Amino acid sequence: MKNNMERLVKELQERFGEEYEVVSVKVPKNKEVLDGFQISRRCTGYGIIFYPNFEREPDNYADFWEPIIKKYFKKGLPVDLGEILKPGFILSHLQMRLVSISRNEELLKQYKNVIVPELDLAILFNVNLNEEIDMLIPTKYKGLDVSDEELYRKAYENDADMGYKTMSLDEAANTNGEIGGGDIDDPWCMRVIRNAKGEAYGSSVLLHKDVLQKYADELGTSLILIPSSVHELIYIRDSADEAELDILQTSLLMGNMDIPDQYVLSSHLYRFDRDTQEVTIVR
Repeated sequence: MKNNMERLVKELQERFGEEYEVVSVKVPKNKEVLDGFQISRRCTGYGIIFYPNFEREPDNYADFWEPIIKKYFKKGLPVDLGEILKPGFILSHLQMRLVSISRNEELLKQYKNVIVPELDLAILFNVNLNEEIDMLIPTKYKGLDVSDEELYRKAYENDADMGYKTMSLDEAANTNGEIGGGDIDDPWCMRVIRNAKGEAYGSSVLLHKDVLQKYADELGTSLILIPSSVHELIYIRDSADEAELDILQTSLLMGNMDIPDQYVLSSHLYRFDRDTQEVTIVR
């Protein structure tokens, strides 16, 4: 499969020319990492990702994908960004995307961000168009005369408007997010938090203390927060001992090894204090 992807990327790059960039990417979705390729117009910070299935497609992969890509381009993406790059559109579709500082130094040089040093995290500003298409705002982008603090405020408001949902690990794919009686009997009550309108960048809930307070009040305890990826957060009751915290962090570190750096949220465990509403690093 690797050779097929390399060949496809090379052939598409030759067909679309130097105005565009075609690269292979790995994208975490639904607890697995998908292999795909992204094509973007250079210097826009914007691209479309496709996921080929080499087992079901004809051997002439580039012939198969070229018309599909051009069909997307006719919609104005990403050849003519048009309305998408207007300030009003950007601000109305803005989300917070939390990432690890240490693992994304180059990314933070290229795109606008706000650093949250006490959590060892950075906030990137993501313009979310749909599940497959999104855009980070480049540092040198001149079309948006707004401070980073204003970007943060607007993205925070948009995330709050979309809301969050919780689910058990087993129900993660098909739940409405309600906590049931059986979960309350679980000693840890391990839950997953995601964006209520999709799975993109739900880990921003880490900064929404009112939402975390609601979950803590439901359980009657402070929370341990496990940053499983930029798309979701796992929380449990604050009842784990040191040995159990070691196990949780080891599992987190092992899981991070299979995820591209830009999708790793953190190697830390966090704690939300029910009384003070403060989020701190546990380890």
